[in-house]
Amino acid sequence: MGRVGLQMKADGDLPESFRATIARGLIVIETAIAEKRWENAQQQAAQVQVIWDRWRQWRSDWLKQIEYKTTQLDKCLKQEIAPDTVYGRALKVSLERLTNQMATCETPEVWRGQLGEVQEQIVFYQKVRADLDKLGEQWDVVGMVDSEAAQGWNKVEFLDQLDELKPTDEAGKSQLKAAIAEAKQKSAEAIRDLGAAAMAGQVGARGVSRASGVVGEPPSLSSSDPDRIVRVASAKLRLFRIAGQAIALLMLTGAGFQQLYAGNVTFGAGERGLLSLLGWGFGAEVTRDSVTEGDEEDAVAGV
Repeated sequence: MGRVGLQMKADGDLPESFRATIARGLIVIETAIAEKRWENAQQQAAQVQVIWDRWRQWRSDWLKQIEYKTTQLDKCLKQEIAPDTVYGRALKVSLERLTNQMATCETPEVWRGQLGEVQEQIVFYQKVRADLDKLGEQWDVVGMVDSEAAQGWNKVEFLDQLDELKPTDEAGKSQLKAAIAEAKQKSAEAIRDLGAAAMAGQVGARGVSRASGVVGEPPSLSSSDPDRIVRVASAKLRLFRIAGQAIALLMLTGAGFQQLYAGNVTFGAGERGLLSLLGWGFGAEVTRDSVTEGDEEDAVAGV
């Protein structure tokens, strides 16, 4: 285990979750050895080795997900969601927990799925904010024509409902979306009744682009992209086929020229030479097919 400890200290990219988990395991091992609990020491050593190998095996995928969390999720949470709201605090706690528990995930794919759940919660918040911004502009149109007709609309109340939601409260989310949909319907009816369709068109053209900037999904893992594997395999197979045909053609042409023409001064003087050339051509075609088929089988087996 001393080797693992040295490698861990030398690895500058090792996430704190892995570093802390391994360090705790090494302390347990040291204590077990001091107390001569050999079996416990061996079990703990095996667990530490599994965690260390987990990091080394999928190092690039772990780093890719960590970068996504830092540049996308953490940044979005800091810039777009108030940290003193129920929604913002819950998301912050979730991301901190995921960061601390990263080493307990058996593969990066498991951690990617957990990040994806947080991403969906952030996207919900972004889309609702975008809907409320656009809805506010529609009610502003109504207010410009008839201030009394717009008195029933209160954007702040909707924002407060959104901020006080818990990201996992699906029932509360559904109720909020239904209330927003009702407010949209009322604004559309008010605009139509007031004859403000032209101004409504201006609102639509002005639009709010907030929803187009929603945070994207976690990046796919290099070890779990079946489409890429199929594309690479198909390209290799085509390359094997073309190369096999070209090599077979060059070899057979050279061999036929050497045997039937270069070493035969009477070639063409009789029918025998032409028949020999015809027979060689049939044999060459059969040989070429055998070579290319063999190359294809090897290529498929290699893939």
